[in-house]
Amino acid sequence: MVDLQEQNWINLFGKYESDSPGWFGTWTTYSPEKEVLKTFQGVRCFQANSDKTVVTHSNNYTFSDGSTSSKSWTLEKESCSQPDGLIHPALPSMRAIYLSPDATAVVSQKRESDQSLGTELFFYYEDRRTSIVQLYNEQGQLEKIVQISEKWGQFPEDKPTEPLTQLSGNWKGEKRTITPDLKSSEPEKIEDFSFDKTSDKNQLVSLPDGFFCYPQKSIKLGEAFQIKAGQLVSEREYRQITVEYDSSGNFVALSFEVLHRQN
Repeated sequence: MVDLQEQNWINLFGKYESDSPGWFGTWTTYSPEKEVLKTFQGVRCFQANSDKTVVTHSNNYTFSDGSTSSKSWTLEKESCSQPDGLIHPALPSMRAIYLSPDATAVVSQKRESDQSLGTELFFYYEDRRTSIVQLYNEQGQLEKIVQISEKWGQFPEDKPTEPLTQLSGNWKGEKRTITPDLKSSEPEKIEDFSFDKTSDKNQLVSLPDGFFCYPQKSIKLGEAFQIKAGQLVSEREYRQITVEYDSSGNFVALSFEVLHRQN
């Protein structure tokens, strides 16, 4: 029987070595109205000991005025690897969960009335990864959206492409769902996916390089809600990560869809 807790740790950190170079990228913060609030460069580096039981995570930032800052954390497998995902020392109320080689997520466990709530959804493609952060304040209002575009080992040299104005077409594919106990479902066929069927509560926000998110402007206690983001990998392939919360504000499911255009 597969130890899901062990497998989650291995999937998240197994590729890192003691001299891994890290993820080099640009962090752009948007207001809910998609106004750019700030942008800066950052390097996120994960370095593991020989038996992969301790991972050192360091972030190094360079800001537009030339100033710099850094942060560092130690992740010990014994305490950070849990049956419901990975606990990061900086984010004790959140869990990191591996979905596939193409997707991982860091999610808040519960919507509390006096706490902010957020997710960071990671999309991997070749030597790139991009994450979309959606953060809600203590009142449940959408506070900001952050896009972090990274490349393994060096800063990306190409400039971001312009956001797309719309998505359309008929799509088919597969969906895999994972629950908070790290159990993964069998692939579920999707025969008729349409971007036009996005909930009335969610707005579509287009971001550079073919990324999208679908935030609600506010989330309310007593109402179920979703947080999701997607990537148009090519004209014929789209990937989407969805985080689901029930009416009590509990995180209940995480899904990853891979879809292909049919026309």
